Amino acid sequence: MAYKWYLEITSKAQMQIDEMPKSDLRLLFSKLIELLNADEPISPNEITDIKKLKAPEYRGLWRKRSGNWRILYRLEEGEVIFFKYSYRGKLVVEQVVNRRDL
Repeated sequence: MAYKWYLEITSKAQMQIDEMPKSDLRLLFSKLIELLNADEPISPNEITDIKKLKAPEYRGLWRKRSGNWRILYRLEEGEVIFFKYSYRGKLVVEQVVNRRDL
């Protein structure tokens, strides 16, 4: 199955995902798949539980709820071709943080 957006996970986000409890990973991955399949992953009309972050340290990032965790991501629009698949752009996961730390 090809998604509409190419997923890129930063090294910081990867380290945070690696430290997550295994019981929370399934929900996290289902939320990522929801974002990757969306026509507009930054549209509150299409994706539930998202919010544009306003704090200066999070400028340009969006937040998606995933249980007690928050996926902080941004979009880079523009065609991306990976192997034989064409994507609308990149969905870059910058961080995955516990809700109490945000």
